[in-house]
Amino acid sequence: GNDRLYPTAPVRSIDQAPDTENAGRPTGRPTDAPTGRPTGRPTGRPEAG
Repeated sequence: GNDRLYPTAPVRSIDQAPDTENAGRPTGRPTDAPTGRPTGRPTGRPEAG
């Protein structure tokens, strides 16, 4: 049981790692990186509503 969790966890983490880092950093998407460029609200929460 535990043997499966180990090999599966790292594989998924690596695949999601680049996506998470890119989303956090202002790669060019204001919605993904509110800290870099405000989508229209100075509060810093574009999806706050």
